[in-house]
Amino acid sequence: MYKHLIATTQIKERSYVYHYASKEANKVLYQRDALAQTLPEHSLNVLYGVHVWVSNEKSLKSVQAHNKQLKTMWEVKNAEEFTKLVFDRKLLRLADKLQYREMNNLDQLIEWFNEN
Repeated sequence: MYKHLIATTQIKERSYVYHYASKEANKVLYQRDALAQTLPEHSLNVLYGVHVWVSNEKSLKSVQAHNKQLKTMWEVKNAEEFTKLVFDRKLLRLADKLQYREMNNLDQLIEWFNEN
């Protein structure tokens, strides 16, 4: 049996999935923890989801066969690309909010950015 790490995020109208699989649970958990360490900010937790699945095959298709939502997502081949997408999503969310927020100087903008 293979254990699958499935991480998902959505930017605008497109959803993305990062997939990692191994027969060894500790390798999957290590990969999950490594992903969490690259996305440490509390505010990022709401921008992506992480799930662990089990199937008889190593491929993402074997997981997609049991989850219709995953079938419509674009696969991201490595964790660094997925991390960049999550940060891009944060930037887009902040840009949407920024138009309603008045800032007096750059320091206020940076402080607000880091808090959100």
